[in-house]
Amino acid sequence: MDRSESSHVHHWAEVVTHPSTVASNLEEKIAKAPEVIELKRAEKLIEREVENNMRKVAKKTQAEAAKAQKLIDQEAEKLYIQGLSPEDKKRVKENKRIANQATTYIQSRIVRVIAVIFLFASRDRSIE
Repeated sequence: MDRSESSHVHHWAEVVTHPSTVASNLEEKIAKAPEVIELKRAEKLIEREVENNMRKVAKKTQAEAAKAQKLIDQEAEKLYIQGLSPEDKKRVKENKRIANQATTYIQSRIVRVIAVIFLFASRDRSIE
């Protein structure tokens, strides 16, 4: 028998029966099993649900902290204003009124600018 022609068969037989190849083939078969696939999907769903819950809790905690900080700031401002003289109280009130007017004006200007941008953007699209 001429073994030179069958040497490649012998080589592949050794490769296929090698312990690491057998182990990797077994791992691959296990990974493709429907039960394992379903288990991995369930794990991903659980992981997503846990992450979503953690995000919700973090968001709620941040909102509560912001609300608490706002109350603290309001209380601190009340105490500050109580300690002012009547003239200073009038000045603080006037400054707040001016700041609110400026904020309202800036917001209205921003809305106008955005409206103009959308108007020009819609005109540019109609040309194409």
